[in-house]
Amino acid sequence: MNYELAQEIIKHGNNDGTLTDPSMSAMLKSNGVAKVTNMIEQLSAFNLIDDAQPGKGDDGKGWIFYSLSELAIECKRDAEKLRALVIKASEPPLNEIAQAIKDLADMCDGAEINPNFKADYIRTLDEIAICFNHDCYIATISLCGKILEISLTDILQRNAIDTSNIRMIGQLIHAARENLNLRFIDNTFYDVARIISKSRNTAVHFNDGIPVPTRDQAVMVIFATRHFVTNYIQ
Repeated sequence: MNYELAQEIIKHGNNDGTLTDPSMSAMLKSNGVAKVTNMIEQLSAFNLIDDAQPGKGDDGKGWIFYSLSELAIECKRDAEKLRALVIKASEPPLNEIAQAIKDLADMCDGAEINPNFKADYIRTLDEIAICFNHDCYIATISLCGKILEISLTDILQRNAIDTSNIRMIGQLIHAARENLNLRFIDNTFYDVARIISKSRNTAVHFNDGIPVPTRDQAVMVIFATRHFVTNYIQ
């Protein structure tokens, strides 16, 4: 989405009960009927256009006249709000796996999670969805590791198990399996821990012996993380 064009449509428009003629704006007129009409349609999808009707412009051409919604008026006052909407519109739609993580983040928003880290926890899940959607598998796996470490540490500490000397995710998994009867943590989590550790080493250190993780590995880590978090928040 073209931010400057969207901004001009918002700036030029109003919501006083009348429809705005785009041809009265030099910038909109120079962009042409097709481009401006397409942008009005895109803004309408984000509830920024209240009404749109065909009309004869001041230049004699056929334009789509429009009025702004209340949300658009807010964006008119706050340019950053409009910029955020444009960025969101420019993002590719989430694939099925990324959407599953986004849905998990929404579930966590309504769950009882330690308020000391709840906001960061949910934000990290959102970032996992974005990273995977953009094929950033090293970042995806590293962030999944962060979620598992936070969750495991919280579970152990709530059960009065000292975690001060535990630094690695594999050690956290081992401590949970040795001390707690958590059926949802099985042996496959050790494989997940190895993938996470290797991915983190790749991200921080140059090492020809450690390959960049594949999509399949990222999917495996995501599914394990999703399974773990779903049980963690119950």
